[in-house]
Amino acid sequence: MGQGQRTIWIQQDNAPAHISPDDPDFVRAADCNDGVQIGMYSQPPNSPDLNVLDLGLFAALGRMKYKVPSSDLNGLVQGVIDCYCEFDWKKIRNVWLTLQCVMNEVIEMDGGWVRKIPHVNKEKLEREGELMLVIAATDKARQLIDRGEDGVDEDMEQEEE
Repeated sequence: MGQGQRTIWIQQDNAPAHISPDDPDFVRAADCNDGVQIGMYSQPPNSPDLNVLDLGLFAALGRMKYKVPSSDLNGLVQGVIDCYCEFDWKKIRNVWLTLQCVMNEVIEMDGGWVRKIPHVNKEKLEREGELMLVIAATDKARQLIDRGEDGVDEDMEQEEE
């Protein structure tokens, strides 16, 4: 990375369907030539912190399904479908908001694991008509990103050498 360039890192999980960081199409699309370099890396295996499904959707659907008894595979499948159809979209929205809060925590912890999921009292904010659709980066996270102290740049530069 040249002097004055800035790198934006995209983190993906380790699902087999994702592309390799050196995928030719990605590398070509990421080559902006405007002082910004885009790189990609995979999150640590089995890291639940940034998996939006693990953060809330699967648990919520699971709790709903256990209330509906089933005695065979067809009943189980139909029960899951019914629960999904009845699932409150507000819960999905709240899980996405939680993910954004967790992203701030991960940045502030230098890429480390989040041990306690942050809460922003989404239900109370919604009742008061003040629930946001996007959680902004915290001041601390912005400072770390602006100064390049999130640890990612240094780690990635060492891998490139």
